[in-house]
Amino acid sequence: MKKFILIFTALFLSLSAANAQTKGIQFTEGSFSEILKTAEKEGKPIFIDAYATWCGPCKYMAQNIFPDEKVGNYFNKTFVNAKFDMEKGEGARLRSQYNVTAYPTFLILDSDGNELGRLIGGAPAEEFIKKIRTVLETGLTKK
Repeated sequence: MKKFILIFTALFLSLSAANAQTKGIQFTEGSFSEILKTAEKEGKPIFIDAYATWCGPCKYMAQNIFPDEKVGNYFNKTFVNAKFDMEKGEGARLRSQYNVTAYPTFLILDSDGNELGRLIGGAPAEEFIKKIRTVLETGLTKK
């Protein structure tokens, strides 16, 4: 009986953890060229979280906004999502290529890597979705 309870508890916890991980934005791992290929294959624009590890608002967005279920529902349906540290590796090249000068910057790109728009700075979940929708629909840069 104890063994059954342990197995049941472990299964419940693993399912709960898996469910918690799928509620927010699911970021695609890989190189920028792989992200572009995925976007082309899926017929979606790309959302890039351009962040720096020392950036307080970047950390806030990662910990409090990106895991939000409503945010995840919108972004996962609409975009191929990626994130790059703008001070390391490929992120440094992207920082220069897209002229990222403030953090956080959220880039919206087409599958060829052309910038469709950007949002600078974070926001609460509902407002963040609204601002990104506006950027996607108008191509305007929003602060």
